Amino acid sequence: MKIKFPIILKIGLLGVLASSIAAGVALTVSGVIQTKRSEEALVDNIDQALYSMEYKYTEGETSAALVESLINIKDYILGIYSDEDIHDKTLEDFSSFDEYEAYFKSKQPWIFPRPDAMDGRTEYFQFQADYHELSQMLISAHLASSGRAAYVCFIDEDDDGDRLVFINDSRIFNSDLADSFYHLPSSHYVIQEADYKTEADDEGYAGYMLAGYLTRQVPIYKYETNGEATLVAFLYIEYDTVAIKEQNRKMLLTELGIISGVMVITILVYMLLAHLAITRNLNILTKKTDMISADLKEKREIKPTKLNFKMHDEIASLSSSFELMEQEIANYVSIIKTEAKENERRLADLEVSSKIQLNSLPANKYVDGNLDLVSYIKPAKVVGGDFYDYFYNKDKFVVLIADVSGKGVPAALFMMKAKELIKSKILSGLSLVDAVSEANNELTINNEESLFVTAFIASIDFTNNVMSYVNAGHEKPYIVHQNQVYKLDGDSNFVLGGEENIEYHEEQTRFETNDSIFIFTDGLNESINKEKEEFGYDRIQKTLEDSINLPLEERIELFNANLKKFVGNEEQFDDVTMVTLTRLDNKLHLIYDAKDYSIIEDATDKFMKAYPSINGEIKSKVGIALDELLNNLISYEKKDDLKIELQFEYFKKELKVVITSNSGKFDPFENMIEKYIEEGTDNVEDIVPGGFGISLVASLTKDRSYTYKKGKSIITLIFGE
Repeated sequence: MKIKFPIILKIGLLGVLASSIAAGVALTVSGVIQTKRSEEALVDNIDQALYSMEYKYTEGETSAALVESLINIKDYILGIYSDEDIHDKTLEDFSSFDEYEAYFKSKQPWIFPRPDAMDGRTEYFQFQADYHELSQMLISAHLASSGRAAYVCFIDEDDDGDRLVFINDSRIFNSDLADSFYHLPSSHYVIQEADYKTEADDEGYAGYMLAGYLTRQVPIYKYETNGEATLVAFLYIEYDTVAIKEQNRKMLLTELGIISGVMVITILVYMLLAHLAITRNLNILTKKTDMISADLKEKREIKPTKLNFKMHDEIASLSSSFELMEQEIANYVSIIKTEAKENERRLADLEVSSKIQLNSLPANKYVDGNLDLVSYIKPAKVVGGDFYDYFYNKDKFVVLIADVSGKGVPAALFMMKAKELIKSKILSGLSLVDAVSEANNELTINNEESLFVTAFIASIDFTNNVMSYVNAGHEKPYIVHQNQVYKLDGDSNFVLGGEENIEYHEEQTRFETNDSIFIFTDGLNESINKEKEEFGYDRIQKTLEDSINLPLEERIELFNANLKKFVGNEEQFDDVTMVTLTRLDNKLHLIYDAKDYSIIEDATDKFMKAYPSINGEIKSKVGIALDELLNNLISYEKKDDLKIELQFEYFKKELKVVITSNSGKFDPFENMIEKYIEEGTDNVEDIVPGGFGISLVASLTKDRSYTYKKGKSIITLIFGE
C-alpha cells in the first residue's frame, strides 16, 4: 500500500525545512559572532590582568622592590630546583598527584612551613610576606581574567630541552580551585616539539601553545643603573576558549528549539488556511485525473466534463487548461508510448555498450623502465568501435590497436571478444602470427552480424631490439628513429573475423632505445573539414615531426589541437584513437677507478638523472644503499687500486643494482647487526663495522645476494615498488 503525501503536507514540510535551515544559518552566524566576541572579551580581560601585573613590576612606585623580591623568591626556588632529587622528578614518578604534591612540599619549608624546620628563622617571615604578596597578585590576575590560571616561571635551557620552572601558581592557595591540577614551586615542564611560540598581537603580548593550552606572557626585567636589562622571569596567564564555545553552543541550541517551535506552529496555521483555499479544489482535479488514468488503463473512452469551479483565481484557470488537456491527451498517448519504448531501448543499448567499452580498456598512461606509453580515444557517439590494449608477454611488451565495424551492443561485445582472444592467445605462448590466426578463426564463429576487426598487433623484444608485428587490414603506423619519421610499410593482411583460415604474415623491424611508434585508427586520417578534405597522412607525418622532442602527452595534445583546428565545427563521424610509445634506456653502467668518497655522490646523481620516472620511494632506498655499501668498500678495503663497477637495470617496476669490485672476499649480509643481537653478544668489538647500515640496506631491498667469482666481489640488490 502506497502512502500518499498531500501537497499541503509537502508545503508544510518544505516550509519547516526552509525555515529551519534559515534559522540554523542565522543562529550559527550569530553564535560564531557571539563566540568571537566572548573570546575577544576574554582576551581583553587577560590583557588587562597582564598589563596590571606588568605595570606593578615596571612602572609602579614599588616596582624595583617587587623585582628584588621576585629575584629572592626565584633564587630560593632555583636552589631547590637544582637539587637532583627535585630536578629529575616528574609527575610520572609518583603514583598520584597527592604523593607528588606532598613530596615537593616537604622540600620547601619556607613556602609550605614545617614547625620543626622554621622555628626561630626570622628571615622566614620576610620570605613568607614576599611570597604571599606574589600569590595575591596572581590570584588577582586569576580573578580579573575570568578564572584563568596565572603563574610565574623562568626558562631553564637544559641538555634535554628547554624547561619552564614554576615559581608560583594562582591555584596553589586558591580555594575555588582546590581540586584542580596546579604547578608546584620548583616543578618543571619540558617544552615539547608540539609546543610553539605565538606571535605578539596588537597589544604586544606573545605566549606559547603549551600541552594544548594557549598562554599569554609578560617578561619581567631588572634594570641596572647602566641601563642594561636582565630577564628575571615570565608572568603567564592560560586561557582556553573551549568552555566559551560550549556555553554558546548550549545557548544556541535552546534558541534554535524555541524558534523552531514558533515556526512549526506558524506553518501549521498556514497549512490549515491553505487547505481551505487551495487543497479542496486540487483534490477535485486529482480525482478527475484518477478517472482519466482509469479510463486509459481500461482502454475506455475519455469523456471530457466541466469542472465548474466558482472561484475566479488561478485554480479556475488551471481547471480550464485541464479540460483542454483532457481533450488532447488521448491523441498523444499511443505516440508517447511508442516513442518512449524505442528511446528506452536505445538508451539501454548505448549505456551497456559504453560500459563494456570503457571497462575493457587499460589506463591511458603507462611508464616503466623500458617504455613510456600514452593513449587517447574519443568515440564519435556515445559508444565507439575502437579499442586498444597493452601488456607484457614474459619479457616482451605487446601493444595493439583495433577498429570494429558497426556500433552498439553487438559491436561492443565483439570488440571485447576480439581483445580478449588476441591477448589470451599471445599469453598462451603462441607466436604472434599463430595467435592472430587462431583469434581470427574463433571470431568468424557465430558472427551473425558479419562484424569484422582491423587490427595492428606489435610485440617488442627489448633484448634483441626487434619489434615483430602483424597488420590485419589496419592503418600503417609511423616510426620515429633518430629524429626521422617514416611510415612502417609492411604487408597489410586481411581483417579479423571476416573469413576463416586466412594466412597472416608476421614482419619485423628494428626498435632501439629512444625509438617511438605512433599507431592510430582511420578516424584520425579520415576526419574531414567543411571542404570535405581529409586530415590525411601528410598532416599526421608533419605533426609527428613537430613533436619529435615533445613528451608523449604533449604529442597527443598537439594532434588534438591540429585536428580540432582542421575540422572546425564539422561533426565527428568516426572514432579517433591514438597510441604512441617510446622505448626508454633501462640500463646504466658506471665504472670508478679511484678510491674516493666523491664517487658516492657522483653515482647517486647519475642514477637519479638516468631514471626520472622511477618511484620516489625506490630512489630514496637506492640512495641509502649506495651510500652505505660504497662507503664500506672505500673505508674498509685495504687495496689502493680499488675498482668499483655499478650496473643498474629497471624492468617491470623492479630495479636491479649490481655492485662489482676487486675487493677481498667479504659477504656483508652475513654480518648484519641483527645476527649479533639475536646471539645476545655483550662485546661491542665483535660487531662488524657497518653492520647497522648493512642491516638497514637489507631491510630496504626486495632481495639481495653476494657472490665472489674470479677475484671479484659481486653484490646484487633488487628494489621493488
